[in-house]
Amino acid sequence: MTSPLSLKLRIDGMDCASCALKIENAMKRLPGVSDIDVSYAGRSLSLRLDEDRTGVGAIERQVRALTPWPGCWFDAANGAANGERIKVLAAEPAAAQGTPGTLLDDRLTVACADGAVRLTKVQRPGKAPVDGAAFLRGFALAVGQPVSAEAVAD
Repeated sequence: MTSPLSLKLRIDGMDCASCALKIENAMKRLPGVSDIDVSYAGRSLSLRLDEDRTGVGAIERQVRALTPWPGCWFDAANGAANGERIKVLAAEPAAAQGTPGTLLDDRLTVACADGAVRLTKVQRPGKAPVDGAAFLRGFALAVGQPVSAEAVAD
């Protein structure tokens, strides 16, 4: 059993306090999510996440629900491009396991608490959307490496 993680995420694109309330309500419906605080003024979301209770299906549904706005992304862990925001445009559950947050294969499959999610379409800033394999051919992430700069920092 893992201990809950404290997360603080930046949220771009909120236009009003009503947007913050909608995001907060969406987060409350996810299992294993508590202590939710969405700040419109601070453009942020803070929460505690129990990785043992938050499943890959919930992650996949959130990707679909929040695309195109406010969107789903990760800040890439990649040497000189560390922190580059990568938009996740489509994802699907995958039959794989590993340390949560790490890259599992050359198809952009990322380990989660109870399985994995394959990022099937992503987009770098200023670039066209591509599938996971094409993304990895042009972006240096190695299998077993954390995908997110947040995972590297913690």
